[in-house]
Amino acid sequence: MKSTYILYICTTLLLLAGCKKVNDSLENRNIYAGRVLIADTINNNTSLTLPSGGVDVYVYRQNDNYYLYKKTTDARGFFTMDFLKAGENYRITTTATLSDIPYTADTTFFVKEGERTYYLNMIGDSVRLTLYPNTGNNCLLRIDSRDSLGGILPKASVSIFSSSILFANGNADYANYKGETDATGRVNFAIPAPGKYYILVQKSIDTVKWVSRDSVTLSKGKLSSLTMQLRK
Repeated sequence: MKSTYILYICTTLLLLAGCKKVNDSLENRNIYAGRVLIADTINNNTSLTLPSGGVDVYVYRQNDNYYLYKKTTDARGFFTMDFLKAGENYRITTTATLSDIPYTADTTFFVKEGERTYYLNMIGDSVRLTLYPNTGNNCLLRIDSRDSLGGILPKASVSIFSSSILFANGNADYANYKGETDATGRVNFAIPAPGKYYILVQKSIDTVKWVSRDSVTLSKGKLSSLTMQLRK
């Protein structure tokens, strides 16, 4: 009985020592929490909202841009970074496509000695990436083509004119920009110069030609949307 009791005590002490070793290992690792947010500047909303989960974040060593690893955000936009050296800078990038618009974020993170975020609680974040629309200096125009009853019209020809005279002529050869709607009836344009543009959407079905005309004023870095309802 005595030997069994001693064996039990020794086993318990070994287990406690092992647990402490694991905990110490986790506590001593420099694990940092980051977070990815979205700035919806396209729709004139500067508030920050969380993107959906599954955004990939890429971590690089800044001095030589050496790729280290990829992490993926959870549903709250959090991700973790570990095995970073104190006193060094790291480059962190991410991209996402939201409503057909590309968003990007690129920032640097300096690892300070003795600072870290406890990765299990995710209460705060050491680095924050804010996704902004990757529009450059372009104006964004989204056109959706519909029939007279509101049904989707794929493969409709879209012509964009800067001249009202050429627009009135109706010849697509004189258009500044041309495109075709996809299977969802949508086409996107990135137009460098702001201003007023005239839109002509056409589609021939058998021998019947469906047409819609409209105009829009575009601004840099903003998304303008038009739903064009075609009629005979």
